[in-house]
Amino acid sequence: MVCRVTTYIHISRQIIKDNLLHRRNNPVIRVEVDGTSTHCMEVEIDGPSRVVYRPDDPRRGGTRVWIETDAPTRMIGTKE
Repeated sequence: MVCRVTTYIHISRQIIKDNLLHRRNNPVIRVEVDGTSTHCMEVEIDGPSRVVYRPDDPRRGGTRVWIETDAPTRMIGTKE
């Protein structure tokens, strides 16, 4: 049996705003795998994925738009 872990990807508006306000370049993409989050600059998804918008049923933390995939992903420019 193969167990697949869904990867959730979303963009942090707060970090984008902070980067603009303070002239920073912090990673704004958050990748969550099995409850662990990593911020990065780019994500490559090697397979099928879907973009989800649920304004009435957000994910934990209030996220209303995200990408879901069971495919392998590669994060570039990570910040733990």
